[in-house]
Order: sequence, then structure tokens, then C-alpha cells
Amino acid sequence: MKYLLLSIFATCIAFSQVALISPKNNEMLFKPDVEFKFTSYNDKDVYRINLERKNGEFNFIKLETGGYYNQKSANIKLNQGEFRWSIDAIDTVTGIIVPTQYNQYFKIFDTVNVKPLLIFPIDDTLMQRTTFSIYWMQVDLALAYHLQIAFDSNFTDMYIERKDITDYPAYLNDIEYSKRYFWRIRAVYGKNLFSKWSDVESFRTANKKIDSVKLLYPRNKEKLIENYQTDFSWTKSKDATEYYIYVYKDSINSKDLWFTFTDKTGISKDLEFNSKYYWCVSSYDYMKKKIDSSSIFEFYTLDTLKPPAIITADSNQQSSFIFYWQNDINTLQNIIQVSRTNDFKQLVQSDTIKSTYPFKHIIGKLDEGNNYFLRIKSKRTTYESNWSYYSFNVPKTTSIETINKAKLIEIINGELDYLISAFEYSGKKILEVSNVEDLNNLEGAFIIKLSIKEKVHFYKIFLSK
Repeated sequence: MKYLLLSIFATCIAFSQVALISPKNNEMLFKPDVEFKFTSYNDKDVYRINLERKNGEFNFIKLETGGYYNQKSANIKLNQGEFRWSIDAIDTVTGIIVPTQYNQYFKIFDTVNVKPLLIFPIDDTLMQRTTFSIYWMQVDLALAYHLQIAFDSNFTDMYIERKDITDYPAYLNDIEYSKRYFWRIRAVYGKNLFSKWSDVESFRTANKKIDSVKLLYPRNKEKLIENYQTDFSWTKSKDATEYYIYVYKDSINSKDLWFTFTDKTGISKDLEFNSKYYWCVSSYDYMKKKIDSSSIFEFYTLDTLKPPAIITADSNQQSSFIFYWQNDINTLQNIIQVSRTNDFKQLVQSDTIKSTYPFKHIIGKLDEGNNYFLRIKSKRTTYESNWSYYSFNVPKTTSIETINKAKLIEIINGELDYLISAFEYSGKKILEVSNVEDLNNLEGAFIIKLSIKEKVHFYKIFLSK
């Protein structure tokens, strides 16, 4: 008898096993009405749906929403959240309860009560341009956005409709002057699955293109090296009496937003290092009505400054020569030092100069027959870059070979790519040419610097007309 009961029990379990069909494991649902489906091998079973809602990172709370069902499906309405579910099969003959051997998890995202928030343009903004970008607060899980722009707030007189916008922000280039427009947007989650429409906002376009606000500094995409404050500046609009400046950190949708009113065209603001910012300015007239808004610029704040890139590469130089380099865009000054030793304890020249293109500086009063070491760094306010280094030799004039013009032509030996620099014995450069015949106008004794295929040679030469 004992073995018979065990056999019957095992048979009931075998015939009462349940397979979960939907919601599938880790499925994302976009509606609160959930249809549960499962299969069973025993048509005499009653089924109990076990539902639990996630509460915290690992905890689940049992819901009373489940229940007993005769059929192999059930519809249950749930709120947004994360859930797990399983089925208990109850044999109506033996009363044996057989649970599923696993749980399945799913999420519900409530699209019904979600809608984007419009950011710009709003409040019947008067736009001075007919090409600009529009901004809105993006929503989670959206695959795209559906945009409508119309001449009326009921959107019966439609002007623009785009049903699959994936770029953010959206750029408009087909707006006309002297019009008032209404716009709204909604998120697209899938085929025939949308969020609510946003609230309706409006904007106007001017009768003609007039004086509008343009951002001057920080420039778009600029990387800034600042000490404590960043100076913001923009152009003056002749009809404006006040300006409203917005500064967003990390994202245009960021809640980390700073803004203020000012009647000036510039303001200073403390910013954090190594961060990304967006900023824009709106202008207002004496009636406190918005006239226009600028474009939105992005910029970065850094706490490092790139060292200069040295262009001068010749290992031999005259006692006076012009030194060339390239600066980082954020450089305001350069510090240049020349020393007899590589520890820069025997300085022969030290200059701090303004960073002005082309970047060059005269290195002079050097002794012949000596080796020298040069270093240069960039500076902006209190920030300084690392040094860039360059070493060179000033050969003795007496050790330089004396040649004539015919010998010079022989040395060039038909090369097409060469450069000749002629110097007085004092070190002053007279001319720089790429054709030996251009030396015909010189008369007297000179030092010639000949550059061929990245090699540099010095010669004495006497020229006569």
C-alpha cells in the first residue's frame, strides 16, 4: 500500500507540472494590464498565481493580487514596477499542490502617465532665426519621438510632423518668418505604443532677421583652463533691457542648473574642474517679454594645460636666431628660458611673453662654440603646463668652411628642395630663399645656413654683384 501511494503521488506530480509562458523571463511590458499564460498536463487542476513585487535591491513582497483560476490564463492589472511570478497547480481529486520549479521576472513601465517636458522654445518665444534646435526633457526607454508643429493649438492646421525622431536635439530648418507656431512631442516605445503628448508650447518668428543674442565666450566646444571663475560674455541686443543666462552641468536635461538675470552682457561664475557644461542666453525687453534666445553652446573645464609643441628642430644655430613653436588654444602667456646647462641653473635668457600668433621669439646674445638648452611652457592665469625642451649648438665662426657661390651650387647638386638663409656676422638674418640665384642681389661677407633634406650646414661666403 505504501508503494502504491508513492506511485500515485509521483504520477500526480508528473501530470500536474506547469510551464510558464508569459510574461517571459526579464520581459519589459508597457501596459498595466498583464496577461499571464501557462500550460499544464492535468486538466483537473486549479491554478494559483503567486505574484511578488520587488522592494529594494533583493527583497520581494508577496501581493494579494493573484488568485485561483480554472483556465490556463489570467488578466491582472498591476502598477509600474519589477515583479516575479510562479504557479501552484492544485489537483482537485487528490488535493496535492505542485509548485513550478522556477520563477520568471518581468518589469512594467507605465507609459500612460509619462510625457516629455518641453524646454525650448517655450512661452511664446520670439525667434530671430528660422533655423534652430528644439529641446525637451527625454524620457526613459523611448526608442524615438513623435513631433508635431502646427499653426493652431489643436493641431488641425499641421505644418510639420515627424514620427521617428532619433536625434537630440531636433534641428528645424524649414520655419518661416512672421509666423506663430505651436508644438508638442511624445515618446515612441514601439509600434503603436506612445507616451502622453507633452504640454503644448508656442513660439513666434520675427518679421525679419534682427539683432539677436550671440554667445562670445566660452566658445562652442571650447576646453577651458580656469582658476576660480569663468567669464561668460555675449553680444548686446538693441531691443533688450535684461538677459537671462542658463548654465547646465553634464547635460541639457540636467537638474544641476544655474541661472540669473543681468542687465549687462557678461557675468562670472564659479565652475568645477574636469566637467562638461552647456549654456545659453535669452534676451528680454522692458515689458519682461522674451525677445530671443541664443544657440546652446557646450564647453569643458580642465585642470591641465598642454605644453607648447616646438617647431624649431635645427641642432646648429647662429648666435641670434628666431625660435618657433605652437601653442595650446588656451594659452595666454609663454615662459622661455635658455641656459648653458641642462639643469637650467646658468640662465642666459629668461622671458615671459604674450601668446600671439605666429608663435616666435628671438633668442640672442649667445656665445659661439657653446651648447645651449632651451625650455618653454604655457601659462593661463595661475595654471602652467609642463616644460618642452630643445637643445642646440652655436658653432664658432672660425670653424665654418669658407665657400663661394659656385661651391654652394656644387653642394646643392641639383636638389630641388632646399632652403638658404643668409646672416650678417652679427647674427642678423638678411633673407631666406629657396633658389640660389636669389643671392645675386647680396654683396659682402655672410654666414649661409643651408637646409637640405632636413640636414643643416653652415658656411661662410663672400658675394659680389
